[in-house]
Amino acid sequence: MQEDYGSISARRAMASLFLVSLYSISFETFLTRYFAVALFSQYSYWIISIAMLGYSVSGVLLSLAERFFLQRRALVGMLAPLLLIGFTALAYFVLRANPFNPEQFQNETLWKRQLLYILLYYAGLFPVFFLSGTFVGLNFLVFYRQIARVYAVDLLGAAAGSLVILALMFWLHPYHLPAFMLALLPAVFLLAAHEYFGSLARPRAAASAAIGLAAAGLSMFYVLGSPVLSVPEFKPLHAILSIAGRVEEQSVCSPAGWYLVMDDYTERDDIPITANFRLLGIGGPPRAYGLYIDGERVSPMMKKSPPALGYLKGSLAYFPYTIRRRPRVLLIGTDGGYKIAETAASGARRILALEQQGVPCRLIDAALRKADPNYAKTYSVELRQGSVFSALRRSAERFDIIEISAHHLDQDPNARYTFTREAVELSLRSLSPGGILSIPVDISELNVFALRMFNTVMAALKASGARQPAAHLLLYRTAWTCQILVSNRAFSKKDIRALKRFCWSRSFDTSYYPGIAPRSIKVWNDLPPVSFDNRELTRTASARDAIMEEVAAVLADPSRPFRDSRFFDLRPSTLDRPDFYAVSRLIRLPALLANMSVLPVQEVGYLFNVFVLAQALLLAALVLALPLLVLRRRVRPAGRGERLFANTVLYFSLLGLAYLFVELALIDKFSFFLESSTTSFAVILSSMLVFSGLGSWSSYRLRQAPYRGLLRSAPVVGLGLAFIAFGLDPVLAAAAGLALPLKLPLAVAVTAPAAFAMGRFFPLGNTAIGARAANLVPWAWAVNGAFSVVSTPLANILSTSFGWKTVLIGALAMYLAALLVFPLKKSAPAAVERGEAP
Repeated sequence: MQEDYGSISARRAMASLFLVSLYSISFETFLTRYFAVALFSQYSYWIISIAMLGYSVSGVLLSLAERFFLQRRALVGMLAPLLLIGFTALAYFVLRANPFNPEQFQNETLWKRQLLYILLYYAGLFPVFFLSGTFVGLNFLVFYRQIARVYAVDLLGAAAGSLVILALMFWLHPYHLPAFMLALLPAVFLLAAHEYFGSLARPRAAASAAIGLAAAGLSMFYVLGSPVLSVPEFKPLHAILSIAGRVEEQSVCSPAGWYLVMDDYTERDDIPITANFRLLGIGGPPRAYGLYIDGERVSPMMKKSPPALGYLKGSLAYFPYTIRRRPRVLLIGTDGGYKIAETAASGARRILALEQQGVPCRLIDAALRKADPNYAKTYSVELRQGSVFSALRRSAERFDIIEISAHHLDQDPNARYTFTREAVELSLRSLSPGGILSIPVDISELNVFALRMFNTVMAALKASGARQPAAHLLLYRTAWTCQILVSNRAFSKKDIRALKRFCWSRSFDTSYYPGIAPRSIKVWNDLPPVSFDNRELTRTASARDAIMEEVAAVLADPSRPFRDSRFFDLRPSTLDRPDFYAVSRLIRLPALLANMSVLPVQEVGYLFNVFVLAQALLLAALVLALPLLVLRRRVRPAGRGERLFANTVLYFSLLGLAYLFVELALIDKFSFFLESSTTSFAVILSSMLVFSGLGSWSSYRLRQAPYRGLLRSAPVVGLGLAFIAFGLDPVLAAAAGLALPLKLPLAVAVTAPAAFAMGRFFPLGNTAIGARAANLVPWAWAVNGAFSVVSTPLANILSTSFGWKTVLIGALAMYLAALLVFPLKKSAPAAVERGEAP
């Protein structure tokens, strides 16, 4: 039952398909932003799992009940958008009402209840993606002869959806974004109603249209009427909103986050300082505004200028300014402007201050101007948006001190690149002789983060040619923060004596300096090692410094790994493996799960990949198993040497894994280059969808011999992925200093060739199987979707353990394997052209 692609009815169907694809990807993208606000950003990838579940189940159902849906396709086409309106509103209600708390996974008593709340998310969101998938899959089934063009319309609609919803994020609060998607569905419903009734002028058609419009209007009213100042109780903003007299100074929505500047009596410049500041008579941190992103407090913001800086000499980061007088300083992060005032008061003669994200940079500039209209002259500072790579890659300026702010890593996911080996190498080259790179590491939850940074710095020093890397290092700390100082020259004895005096007078601990004798060091702030064997801290009668013990042991025997490496991956962070907080070794998963209560929230989010991967594999097994016997009986014999059914399974599962591997790797790599994960997501996703759609459209002319057509595309995929895996990082690092208008075309140019060729694999495979068994077309889409679910957590695990290069090599291998298992390599689908296919 094949529809004429050029008919008015078919064009109307393609317009509806475009809108539904636009709606579907918009809703999926909305959920990533919603989960960042309502949960944590590391849970956003979970959405892909829920979405693909709906798409896959719809494909299975269409395969098993092909004739049922084909005979009622007009009715299904009209009911699907109407039901989508209702289920979108229901999904929104479930999202807002679900009490899921990811932090309770670390509670031995409460974690089981959270599993029920996860199922509630699935129950509420599944119908939306199931109905969307049914609508799209039905079009694949009806127009299987023109699958290349239909798939292109689907991809182009998705590309439009990703761009439109990202643009709307600048205007609408994340909670109000579904109103836009609900506005799309009445158009789809009216097109389908016209098809079903023959004319909208008929009474039943008009009544149906009125019902659809009323349902959409009421749902939009419900969404837009929802309060925006509402975050779950485990987010810091929740407690702030309950404080009497608190004031919302500013609220900014963007794809990068929901930014809120708060004024309340609890906000202070919370920098690492000595616990004895009152005894020393130096005063405490001053009052501040609080900067919140998606409900998480990420930084203070300067409230008045000049601030009271009596606390400065008791701060952990002040020491470098005592041994490098009148320095030229590069600040990577400004802690809401306070770092600028502190650095100027420390004697800096020139300050270049960087904020990586545009919105915080503008908010901080506005706050500084409000406090002091001439702050640039007052502090001798230049405030600029940028990263360490864009600021230093093409600059000849040398700095005496490069200081990373205490809040930099938590303010922006892209800040993790500042803590890579390559960033440390670049910083060392940009220091004047004897200059200092100052790096703070939060050890309040797990001290191994300082050990990982130590390894990263050591690797950078060795790569920079240091003969005795340990002579270039100083480590000192409070109970919550470890400060790592790195120089491009060995620290002098005078520097070391100054450090010991500085730390002794402030009760800071010296974890390492050249010539340290650990047994002779008095420990002020107890930092015992964590024993995962005993599930508790190893307490002793005297205070201990776990960082000092581990560093001393490793320096004494460089071939000896850290003791905690049994449970944690402490290899240096690199541009290929930039996830600083993801240190858990999954081969130690039972021990890690048994000690969830002592793991940081970031690590729990990473381990959540294992849960998503397990459920994704279960989904893939169900998608393969449920229709297995039924469909095998319906598939025609494929001829000598051909295994149509098995090859279909292998081919489309490989495509589902490989395509997402490439997409995720490119998004991550261009997050570094474009200095924004949001910009990278928008550019890479839309580029891949557009060029894959164009590749799919162009594959229509290859329909007579799909396998030969695919062989012509394979070299482009191979060369493109090989370049991305082995040649892209040096190119991006070299071009990091370019302006954004020049970076964007480069991102598109890198993405386009491989995406265009990759876009041919899916439609040409469907063209081949449609010649013998058209009912396999929606099932192939289901298999592809099911393994796309597997690809997301699997890529996250592989990239963290082995790097993105390994993920890309795996994608290349899977595309080559797909060529080997291509369905019907020797059989041209002439039957499709003659109309002989079922």
